[in-house]
Amino acid sequence: PPALQKRLLLDSLAQLPTLPTELEAIVAAWRDGDLSALTAQQDGIGEAPELHRALFAERHARWLPRLEQVLASTTPTLVVVGAQHLVGPDSLLLALERAGFTLVRVE
Repeated sequence: PPALQKRLLLDSLAQLPTLPTELEAIVAAWRDGDLSALTAQQDGIGEAPELHRALFAERHARWLPRLEQVLASTTPTLVVVGAQHLVGPDSLLLALERAGFTLVRVE
């Protein structure tokens, strides 16, 4: 919705001064496999349930059928998503596990 888009844009602009530090923290958490730190990065989004729903829950629900199809094939597949899609109660990883996939972290 337009109001939500405006809010996201204004929030993003307000975060510009701290963005480099926040991105470094996200990359370090991803690199180290620190899921709790990645989850903590979502805390601000959790304060806006409609934003969280649009960015994660609804998006993952749209992605899941295609991912199931691609991952069920015998062709090796690389799926790339942002780190924030891997954590939280609506994570893509949990959706894949609920769909019957066994996930293995590769370092």
